[in-house]
Amino acid sequence: MKNFFFSFRKSASLIIFLFGAFFIFTPFSSAATSATCCKCASKENPETAICIKFNTVGQDCAALPGKSTNTHVKKLNCTESLSDSTTCKTKTDGGVCIIGPITESTYTSAISADSGAKSLEKPVIPELNVKIPGLTFSDQLRQVGSVISVPFLAQYISAIYIYLVGLAAVAAAIMIVYGGFLYIVGSSGVQVQQGKTVIVDAVIGLLLILGIYTILAVINPDLLKLNALNLPVVKSLYFVPDTTYQQTQAIAHASGYKPDPDIVSALKTSTGGTRPAPAAAPSNIPLDDRMSIPRDEIFKILEGVAQKLNIDPCIPKAILATESGFENTAIGHDEDSPHLVVQARLDFLRSGKKYSGATFEPPKDLPDNCTKDLAATCQQVITRTTNIRNDDTFKPAPPYFGLDWRFPHGIGSAQCTIYPPNTKAPHCYGPNGEHGRPIGDTCYTVPILMTWEGQMECMMKLLKAAGAKTPCGFFKAFGGLTKQDPNCTGTLLSRKMKAFVNCKAGKL
Repeated sequence: MKNFFFSFRKSASLIIFLFGAFFIFTPFSSAATSATCCKCASKENPETAICIKFNTVGQDCAALPGKSTNTHVKKLNCTESLSDSTTCKTKTDGGVCIIGPITESTYTSAISADSGAKSLEKPVIPELNVKIPGLTFSDQLRQVGSVISVPFLAQYISAIYIYLVGLAAVAAAIMIVYGGFLYIVGSSGVQVQQGKTVIVDAVIGLLLILGIYTILAVINPDLLKLNALNLPVVKSLYFVPDTTYQQTQAIAHASGYKPDPDIVSALKTSTGGTRPAPAAAPSNIPLDDRMSIPRDEIFKILEGVAQKLNIDPCIPKAILATESGFENTAIGHDEDSPHLVVQARLDFLRSGKKYSGATFEPPKDLPDNCTKDLAATCQQVITRTTNIRNDDTFKPAPPYFGLDWRFPHGIGSAQCTIYPPNTKAPHCYGPNGEHGRPIGDTCYTVPILMTWEGQMECMMKLLKAAGAKTPCGFFKAFGGLTKQDPNCTGTLLSRKMKAFVNCKAGKL
């Protein structure tokens, strides 16, 4: 009997030894099977092919929305199963996907809501000094509306997790082999028991490591979702230095500008800041020279003036929040805007010439007229050429202030726009030949729009003239989009609508 148990112990130890050796010499993989790829579509955009991948082979794609734990996937209609190697690719790669392929857990409705989701053609792919086995960064970034989706961090964390799990499995296998060795060659009961303990601990540790996914899923399924970073496309704004702003203010003082008494009254709590000496006789009403005003004071000013005009104060608040972030030193360059609806960007790309005289090759595939049917092509060109920017720089020197007046420029906190003189848009000139925008009996030039009084006057006069019935109507009138986008769902207007909603909820 003693020999029998000894033989059994030797055989069991041999099995454990072989089991450990198998883990050492067998490559570790995070998934034993390949993922299924389903062709789905949102109810809002039934013609948009969304490719969803999930790790259940043979799963009926029609049942995916019902079985998914992702609330966004539940809202999709999924039909056929696709081949990973042929059709489960973007259209540019020969597949059928407009969106994706993307994993079930990382899919969000923000992607499906914009059928114009597109891949950026020349992303900067991260290069790691220490390579991680199995990690291959995506060769495409995606832009959805005003957001660029960057997958690299999620891919990096996922690869690190898989790599560390693999290392943990190898370490556990080594400990199993070590425990088996102690169990086989142990000359005393203590060593045999030590071998058993090492093996049991290693197996338990290995099970815990391999069960991390299940543990996290039980605690909170959201812990397993590695979403891509969504970065907003930043508007092309330039904030002038303090000294430059004060020099521009001095020009406004000397221009004879007389601000609206209501605006002056709203700003009466101002300390005046560090007021530069005017270059000539100032107007009889001093201007507020502060470069920035606390947001709560701006809100009080807007509430007071908006009340007199019978306008919801959240409308001008939303404009200031989205246009400049309440900064009055902002200069906007329309020709550098990344949005298709900005005609100045199209004109600049077609011109092939910067303000300094430097030239660039105009995109040959940019259509002569970006109609609705050609919008996708035009936006693709604009996205691809974001690195081509004009080189004009604001200077406190009239009449041109260092700006390229072939194109419109937004000035100040509300970005009231001054248009080029050679367009049909209203245009006027200041006392020093400065370009300006006529509203009522005032010519709002660059220096005037860089005062708080001038900026708020311009914004409020435009809103009053709009006579709109809805926030969307006011935002459209302010941006000169009287016929476009009736529901304010486009990139530029939707940001104002979102800020308006946040303002009404007290979250702006």
